[in-house]
Amino acid sequence: MPCTDVEAEVRTAARWARGLLEKGAGNIGVVVVDLQQRRLLVERVFREELDPESLLQLEEQEGRFSLSLGASLEEQGLVTAALEILDVGQRLDLDRISFLLRTPYLAGSQSESQARARFDQRLRAKRQLSFSLSYLQTLLAEVRDEQQGPLLPEFIRVLQTLAERLQDNRKRTLGEWVGRFSELLLAVGWPGQRPLGSVEFQGLKAWKENLLAAVVALEAVSGPVDGAEAVALLRRMARETTFQPESASGPLQVVGLLEAGGLEFDHLWVLGMTDDRLPAPARPNPFIPLPLQQTLNLPHAGAARELAFARLLVERLSVAAPRVYFSHAHKEGEVELRPSSLIAQLPEETPALGSPSAPLSVFPHCSNALESLVDEQGPALEAARVTGGTALLRDQALCPFRAFAHHRLRARALDQAEPGLDAATRGSLLHAVLEGFWRQVGSQQALLALEEGALKAVIAQAADKALTKFFGGAADQPLLRLERDRLCLLVGEWIDTIEKMRTSFTVTDIEADKTLVCGGLSIDTQVDRLLGERLLEPQLPVYGCEVAAAELAAVVIANVRRGECAAKGVAVEADLLPKLAAFAGSRAAESAGIADWPALLAHWRRQLDVLGNEFARGHAAVDPVDYQKACQYCDLAGLCRIDEMAFLAEETA
Repeated sequence: MPCTDVEAEVRTAARWARGLLEKGAGNIGVVVVDLQQRRLLVERVFREELDPESLLQLEEQEGRFSLSLGASLEEQGLVTAALEILDVGQRLDLDRISFLLRTPYLAGSQSESQARARFDQRLRAKRQLSFSLSYLQTLLAEVRDEQQGPLLPEFIRVLQTLAERLQDNRKRTLGEWVGRFSELLLAVGWPGQRPLGSVEFQGLKAWKENLLAAVVALEAVSGPVDGAEAVALLRRMARETTFQPESASGPLQVVGLLEAGGLEFDHLWVLGMTDDRLPAPARPNPFIPLPLQQTLNLPHAGAARELAFARLLVERLSVAAPRVYFSHAHKEGEVELRPSSLIAQLPEETPALGSPSAPLSVFPHCSNALESLVDEQGPALEAARVTGGTALLRDQALCPFRAFAHHRLRARALDQAEPGLDAATRGSLLHAVLEGFWRQVGSQQALLALEEGALKAVIAQAADKALTKFFGGAADQPLLRLERDRLCLLVGEWIDTIEKMRTSFTVTDIEADKTLVCGGLSIDTQVDRLLGERLLEPQLPVYGCEVAAAELAAVVIANVRRGECAAKGVAVEADLLPKLAAFAGSRAAESAGIADWPALLAHWRRQLDVLGNEFARGHAAVDPVDYQKACQYCDLAGLCRIDEMAFLAEETA
């Protein structure tokens, strides 16, 4: 049975098994040649096709099939939590702190869940990759409830317990460390407040009876070690320990190639029969001479040995059921695959398959009437005055749902930490340096009067003030000194290439507060810099609609970037700024069908009124103006689920 790709092959086998189960058949076997590598794919697809209801269950239920190959004990959530707790040091990275705040296997995980989630969000807003344990405790102490008591008392106690353990890190025997680990886990409330499910309980039993016992057994060949070495050994052994939870076998068994030896079935499917898997490539032991391995016919010693072993396996599988299907995939990703030579002589046949049951494949073709809910309309605004500035209108123009989620629901993705300064912080610093510079200089005449040394001093002073404002006494750190140099060079290039080359101007105001009326909305905005010719804030053209056409000279976006400094936008006449052409008669004017400057401002006004009215009445459709422009960098994809909508559209096309 050839299949297009690996997932299609697994899904075909699952539908074959489903068809047999629907007919009441039993003792069905599916042998996966490379089950170790494909365990997660096999489990997911078989669950979708044979037991789709279990995808919606929050609690563990007995499945309709059994998977013989267990996962690593380290992968079990309860064990993962224990290892992360024991591995806490004097400095914690953000991911580990977030894990400790979210895991259900700690004291207070249920009672403090909401407060811990908010504290996690607060930590991410700091955009730091790691925190010292003492600083983290200081931040927790600052979080207070309405009675000015600690908001997270249980988590504070957990961290205090971990900090006390770190104060004593003498070398001990493995048996002593296992005892201390058990005491510490008990002290921090592991394995949590909620009752354990069946698989979790079996994982806890395997941790105590198998893993810890195995570590203690190594004491005979290991001397005293420190805590980090003991935890590393524990983690490695958990990774190497297979965890197979006990479950009823059921009518369908999914087993690996070696586990199938000696088994008999009423119905059998063998998948993964490609020439790169069976016969397997030779893997001789690197510590034994190759001629000796081949002479003694040791496992994996050579290609001939692997071929003979593979033939024996296929012969046994061929008689393990009255009828056996062997399948292979034509490709995996971009890699072309070929069928194993061991099944080349078999005739091709398409078996009877059960109907597809995976939810995403069933919904578009469901014969039953599905309830449809078009949820595109939110409640209208009760007040006309809103916050959010021009970002609100930009979001509404890009996608109505984006504006509703950001500015009505206050939905935001969690901040992400990254090395150094993130782009948003660097942009804010640049903004602050330019603001400080123009507050001091004030006009192009004063700018041109400055000598080169004096100009660099003014820029450096503005940069120092901006960094001190953002980072306080930490502004002299090496990273921030590098950022200071970058800001000075960047602002200097902008001034030399743009500000010195343009027509004369005077700064009349900085960050002027304005109210923009758009349809049914009144939006508070802040204009960064008003110049003698009324050049408005170079981010959005919306401010120009509040100014008479005769008073407005240009609306531009300032692109302040090394080697690419430029003013891009529209102007009433040419050469107001370097390389900025007049709007009238330009390609933009012709393509938009707008004759002159007043017509452009009137066009903007109509667009802004439409956007304001849409937002005011609660229009919230997931309707991006363009996927690349609106969705590529949007933080709401997981909330609006537009990627799933695109997938379903492709499936039904």
